Amino acid sequence: MSSRSAESIAFGLVVGIAAVVAPAPSISRASGQQSPQPSAPPAWQPIEATTFEQRESADPALKPAAENLLVLPVAASVSFLPPRIVAKGERIAAAAEPFRGVARLLPYLPIHDDYLRQRAALAKDGLALVDWCRKNHLDACAEFEAACRMDEIDDFQKPEYKPYLERWLAIRDKEQSAVSLPLPLDGEWYVLPDTTGHHRKKAFAAYAFDLVKRVDEKLFRGRGAALEDFYGFGQTIFAQGDGVVVSADDHFADNPPGKVGGFDDANGVIVNYGGGVLVDYAHLQKGSAKVKAGQRVVRGTPLGLVGNSGASGIPHLHTSVFDWSYDSIRARYHGEVLRGARWVAFAGEDLEKGSTVRNAPAAPTTRR
Repeated sequence: MSSRSAESIAFGLVVGIAAVVAPAPSISRASGQQSPQPSAPPAWQPIEATTFEQRESADPALKPAAENLLVLPVAASVSFLPPRIVAKGERIAAAAEPFRGVARLLPYLPIHDDYLRQRAALAKDGLALVDWCRKNHLDACAEFEAACRMDEIDDFQKPEYKPYLERWLAIRDKEQSAVSLPLPLDGEWYVLPDTTGHHRKKAFAAYAFDLVKRVDEKLFRGRGAALEDFYGFGQTIFAQGDGVVVSADDHFADNPPGKVGGFDDANGVIVNYGGGVLVDYAHLQKGSAKVKAGQRVVRGTPLGLVGNSGASGIPHLHTSVFDWSYDSIRARYHGEVLRGARWVAFAGEDLEKGSTVRNAPAAPTTRR
């Protein structure tokens, strides 16, 4: 497993169809009488609102093109599925599993012909190509080209990776998943602040979260000399919706507290929740995987246990929503956040780093 998958949209439509990734909302208010506004699809919905099959079948790449389109693949597919223009009525998907190939469908514009010519002319100068796309207001193409180059470099520690990442983040930050997820853990969990910015240094973890369990604001009992002293160690990780397991690895050893292992030595489970939404659960305890590749899961299915494998110094869950290139996506969650002594509901939002969160308690059942 490469470093990109160790920690790690399938499509984001700009054609007026509900997308797996939507622009992050901006709020404006106007005084006076309201003007009628055209109806628009919701920016997001909870994952519980649809089934895995519904999320998968909603892919417009399964249908003939409703208009002339520029088709962008996911970065990992570009070697065998380059960007192309399809005419109205033509088949879009090039494979039975379009989410592994089709990334974005853009209404065709004449400048897209220029873009395809620039791809050939600037094949050896990726930064120039990305900048050309930005200059010509083709942000989706710029994001795609930057992702392709990072996928090709495949090592965030190489100096040539950073300028692509910076350009990619400038665009990706404006997008957010159109699916909101519950937390994958029971009980109360603390969202670790990323004080070193280590997540933002790599596309496969740019929008990831690290979750730890605290009791009386402490992570462990006593001196925390053993993994078992940490309150989070061995806690069960649960599926956040119905989906299919993509991979499950649990053969790497857990690091002693304070010792950090290699990026490629993290145990983890990846689940495809449909509609281009994949979730990575990383640093699992050795031998703790409860599922295997290809297995169907539903919300609440145990996936594994919180551990300390890979690039981890203390037991925690690293979780990231990403696309089929294993590039991170800004996620949305729903649950409750602790404000002082009061729990406050939130929905469709990023997790707030430095906060304590939990899933909303189940509504009490009434006996008849």
